[in-house]
Amino acid sequence: MNGQLELPCNCSSLPVELTGNLNTLLQWTQQKKTGLMVYAMKLGDLRQLHLTPVPAAQIKLINQK
Repeated sequence: MNGQLELPCNCSSLPVELTGNLNTLLQWTQQKKTGLMVYAMKLGDLRQLHLTPVPAAQIKLINQK
């Protein structure tokens, strides 16, 4: 909502790296690192979803407790 995304976890206990690149996320997974990649979704036709990776520079983690 309003460009903000509530995470399903308390990320303050985990070091979270942000990426807009799927290959980077897969490399981090292999290295047992915690990463986050966000996709924007165009919802014109739910039978044909269009997912676009959001660049990490446009993502800001908020409310980390």
